[in-house]
Amino acid sequence: LYIILEDLTAGSTHPNIMGVKMGTKLCESQAPPHKLRLSLEKALSTTSGQFGARVDGFRIYDPLTGTSAV
Repeated sequence: LYIILEDLTAGSTHPNIMGVKMGTKLCESQAPPHKLRLSLEKALSTTSGQFGARVDGFRIYDPLTGTSAV
């Protein structure tokens, strides 16, 4: 099953965006062993393993400088 997402920033000139990973499963169970190991390590070293969510990244527009910052 797949979820199709709509681009909610379309038409925005300076959107503020944030990427959030939800869930404790970071890759599919049929992935190669090395990918499963890396995913487990990432889950254990971030809030994904304990809380099932983590902020993956964000971009904020600063109107004073006219730039986007990470």
